[in-house]
Order: sequence, then C-alpha cells, then structure tokens
Amino acid sequence: MLGHSVIGSRFYKTTASIQGFPTENIYELDGGTINPGAKGNSEEYKLQSFFGRVNYGYDDRYLFEFNAGYNGSENFMKGKRFGFFPSVSVGWRITNEEFMKGTQDWLNNLKLRASYGQVGNDIYKINGTKQRFLYEQKWSQIGNDYRYGETWQSGIYESQYPNYGVTWERAHKYNLGLEFGLWNGLLSGNLDLFYEKRNDILTQYLTRPQWVGVAMAAANLGKTKNSGYEIELKHANHIGKDFNYTVGLTYSHAKNEILMMDEPDLKTDYRKREGHPINQYFGLVCDGFITQADIDGGKLPVSKLGENVGVGDLKYRDMNGDGLIDERDETFIGYSDIPENTYALSLGANYKNWGFSVMFQGVNHVSRYYDAEAMFAFVNGGKVKEHHLDRWNPSKSEAENLANAKYPRLHYDSYGNHNQRGNSFF
Repeated sequence: MLGHSVIGSRFYKTTASIQGFPTENIYELDGGTINPGAKGNSEEYKLQSFFGRVNYGYDDRYLFEFNAGYNGSENFMKGKRFGFFPSVSVGWRITNEEFMKGTQDWLNNLKLRASYGQVGNDIYKINGTKQRFLYEQKWSQIGNDYRYGETWQSGIYESQYPNYGVTWERAHKYNLGLEFGLWNGLLSGNLDLFYEKRNDILTQYLTRPQWVGVAMAAANLGKTKNSGYEIELKHANHIGKDFNYTVGLTYSHAKNEILMMDEPDLKTDYRKREGHPINQYFGLVCDGFITQADIDGGKLPVSKLGENVGVGDLKYRDMNGDGLIDERDETFIGYSDIPENTYALSLGANYKNWGFSVMFQGVNHVSRYYDAEAMFAFVNGGKVKEHHLDRWNPSKSEAENLANAKYPRLHYDSYGNHNQRGNSFF
C-alpha cells in the first residue's frame, strides 16, 4: 500500500468590544458608548506525509510487516522539514509448526513477535502553548518602552533568536512479545517487553547565559529512555448455555530516565535532573520538626526562606553544608508524577441479553504534591482546614508534639514561607 496525505487548516479569530452600556439587557455593540475596540488574527497549519506498508505471511506461520512514513512539518526550515520514520515487525505462530501437532488439545495459541520502529515529533510547547517556526527570528512590541520628549513610546524587541538547525524529535521503539492461549480459551495472556530511547528532544537551552539578552528558540538537546514490561492474563468460561463470565488481570512496570537536557557541567550532582525520572518532584528534604535541642545545639542551619523560624517548624537538610537553608538545598524528593507500576482487575458477565462489567485499577511508585489551599493555612488571608487541627501546638509539651503532631506550627504572616514550600513533608 502507498499513500500521500496533506493536512491543512486555517483559523480566523475576530473580536470586537465596547463598554458603557446603559443596561445589562442590551447585547448589541451599538449600545455601548466608551472604549470601543476590535482585533483579529489567523493561524495556518500544514503537514504533508508520504507513507507505505508491506505485509507478508507464509503458511500462517511466519508473518512480516514493514511500514514507513516520510513526513514534512512547517515548523522546520527547508532542508530540515522532512523526516523518514520506518518500522518493521515479525511474528512466528509456533503452534502451527509441525512439531507442535501433539499439543493442540491443550495449547491453542503460541505466538512470538518482535518489532522496531521510529516515531517523530515536531511539537514543542511552553505552558501548554505550541511554539511554531523555531527557525524564524521573532519580534514583539512593548508599550511604554522609551521616552521621546515627554511622551512614552512603544518599542520593538527581539523575542526569539532563531534555531536554523532544529529538526524532528525521534523515538526508537523496541518490543518483544509472547501470546498464548490454553484449553480453548480458559486461559490466555500476553507478555510484552519494551524499550524506548528518544533522541533530539525539543527542549530549551539551560546553558546560555542571561546576558545574551534574548530568548533562544528550542533545540534538539534532550535524550530520554523508557523500559519495562506488561503482563496480561484472562480467564473466560461459561456455565450452561446462557451465562458467560470473564476475569482479567493486567500489570505493567515502566521506568524512564532523563539522559541529557543541556544542564551545566558544574551543576552539583544532587541538583542535576539528568539520571532521574521525568517529572520527579524537586524540593527540600524534611528531617522532622525543629526542637529546642536543635536551637540550643547551635548547629541548626539558618533559614533564608522566612522569618521567626523556631520550634515546631519544619527542619530541612542542608544539602551543600553552607549553614543556610535556601533554594540551593533543593533536590529530588519522592517519585515522579508518572506511575512506575499500574495494575488492574476486570470482571465481566453476560446472561442472555444482560451484561455486567467492572474494573478496579491502581498505581504505585508515584507521588502527588499538595500545596496552596489544598494543604497550607491562611493562603491569601484565608482560613485553616480540618487537617491543621493536628498541628504542632505550642501549648503542649515538646514530647507530646513530637509523638502526635502531623503538621508544623502555624504562621499567619507571609503565610509561612519557611514551611509552605516544595518539600518532602507535603
């Protein structure tokens, strides 16, 4: 099979506004009297692709498939726009071999498969917004930029320095799988091993000094890897001729790692994100609560994160040993927000024209961080919540607080800058 596709779209946006309506019941623009305004813009997207597929099977035993795509993106300059992305997969139906004839009464399916493929990505986002035309120099307007006489004037500044060499992000995917079926469907399952290495990831520069004075367009700077396995088991049976049921179990384990992201060579190891999972949380390591003994001992690091730090506040680890607690002591805490392990149990049943199904799912080796109103007290002058009742209470003894307190002492001023920040406690 051979094919060619061109995907194009164009969006138009026009807005008009006015204020000063005499009543809320008037919805026409002519009803307003002050601050009229109108603006409009349009965006156009295009993607072109040539693709093909070849399938081959021999004697229902040996299977082969080859796919290829030659894709072009407008986000890259001429000479860098097209990328070739092939994939190949093979399969072997072992149960159809001559030497397996004696197993057909209990082994209904046994298939081994393997695949390799490349996948491209041309999308780079900042805060959820696509960044387009990374190879172009971009200019923006800024109001009240300079004075001409007694009047402030608008100015133009360079908002993006172009990257002429940027091109496709490329993922290399490997998979090895085994399928089996036993006793006419009473038990079936899959076992998959996978590995992915992603190269030339579109990401921002981290080693360009700020005195460059302009934002740099993204570059193909990142590398990551992801590996793991997935197990799926299914039992299906019937009772009588009208009642059928199924039970399924799945478990998957996947672990990723950042291999490269343009971090400075001199950055301390405990602050480097390379070698750690994607989206692993970053913050201060908490070693319990500050006690009077910590203060009397004279070795408690000085917090630069808030004032009036004392007994009952969180005690942070001084990672660099400089006697201070600040942003330089932040390191990796907890797990990533991407689960390493996922498991599920599914149940289903059918009786005549009635059906029922339910699934239970869980994850572990994953972290969630709670902050702001979800965890902190007095946010933006707000109130406390029920979980703050278990705070460190100055009216109780230190021994009682150490045994029972589940939250540091409360601060109203500056909403507790020392305690209420990214840390392993929350």
